[in-house]
Amino acid sequence: MANDHQSAEAIQGWLVSHLVEEIGIAPEEIDVRAPFESYGLDSMVMVSLTGELEDWLGWQLSPNLLYEYTSIEALSRHLAQEAQSLH
Repeated sequence: MANDHQSAEAIQGWLVSHLVEEIGIAPEEIDVRAPFESYGLDSMVMVSLTGELEDWLGWQLSPNLLYEYTSIEALSRHLAQEAQSLH
């Protein structure tokens, strides 16, 4: 069974809170369907975010993950599916 923080909703919440912290905008300004690049994230920030997400989830992620799943919604769904297959 996946940990509670490995649901799509939990992952999405984590990503929103980290984006808010990183770029300094209000959570309600985050559109989970918008591409990550629309928030002006450079590759260093995206790799860092992936590393922090990897630590939080507890398994290794591809450094290209945010380029493959280009929105919070898409990434959250993918990672939740991955979590189910790991457990």
